[in-house]
Amino acid sequence: MLYDAHPERVLKKGFQVKYVSVPQPGSNVKYVPVYRSPSGDEVFEDQATVEGIAIAEVPGTAATRSERERAIAKLCRILVGDSSPNVDWAKLKHAIEAMAIEADLKLQVGQRVAATLPAENPDAEYAAKLLLESGLKEAIGPLTELLVYQASWDHTTCCEDGVHDLAMTTLRKFLAEKPEFRYEAARAALALLARQDNSFYRDLVRTWAKELLTGLANSATTERDWASEQLKGIDAVQA
Repeated sequence: MLYDAHPERVLKKGFQVKYVSVPQPGSNVKYVPVYRSPSGDEVFEDQATVEGIAIAEVPGTAATRSERERAIAKLCRILVGDSSPNVDWAKLKHAIEAMAIEADLKLQVGQRVAATLPAENPDAEYAAKLLLESGLKEAIGPLTELLVYQASWDHTTCCEDGVHDLAMTTLRKFLAEKPEFRYEAARAALALLARQDNSFYRDLVRTWAKELLTGLANSATTERDWASEQLKGIDAVQA
């Protein structure tokens, strides 16, 4: 399955188009578009549409991996670009997912989206979903980094944006499915904690790190002694 994007006039929100038949000389019938405004009035095409980007499936045989990779890169440039073109975002994301069927491609897209989240209206759910679905150890890093995603407002004076809650929930689900990655997750949390100078995020990451380390310290894994030592170090700093 292969998708492509191309410039095309697209309907404004709330507007509709219907194709009606118009008799032609002889037996031919011509179909012409009729545009209507949200109030139902008939309007011209330039009133009902704007320049945008259409996402369409490319007909033909199954695409090769290299073809899908090129198509994914093209669609990702639209998804994470600085501009906000008129495009069906749900269709765009579906097209990327439909082509990113391998775990490493899911990881690549998830990493890219996670690394380019805007300060307003972040699409963190899409990034987290792809990273989780990849099932790869390399997904732990970008998921952990989402714990300290900063919105355009100050957490000390406004409500929380929820991205860090999503990240933690996703990480817990990821590690429930891949418990062999708990050590890597703990290492990533400790590394992130060491870089934090914001008290809100430092406390949040410390809580996550302690949760991971406590689980490891109480396990039968070879990392239990290491986890116990790390817990002592965190508690000493906190004290």
